[in-house]
Amino acid sequence: MFPLVPVLAISLWRGDGLARLYGLPLALAGLVLSGWHSGLYAGLIPQSIAPCTKDGPSCTDQAQTILNLPIPYLAFAAFAAVLACLILSKGKRP
Repeated sequence: MFPLVPVLAISLWRGDGLARLYGLPLALAGLVLSGWHSGLYAGLIPQSIAPCTKDGPSCTDQAQTILNLPIPYLAFAAFAAVLACLILSKGKRP
């Protein structure tokens, strides 16, 4: 998600429409990874979620939610929204 910020900002500032060229692969990779992580969280992928370290937080506790929505689901929705905006945007195409 973080590399998308400068890529999209520079493309918007320059108005050149190259955001699709650079943003689509990044957003698609993020969507795939967040989909995999969402599958782990939901239990659709048979692998247990374990703490990152012995004393670290678990990916299943309340610290990993925002407004009672798990972070993997929010990331998936955000990447899907970015992809939709990149695909459906009306502007100059390279």
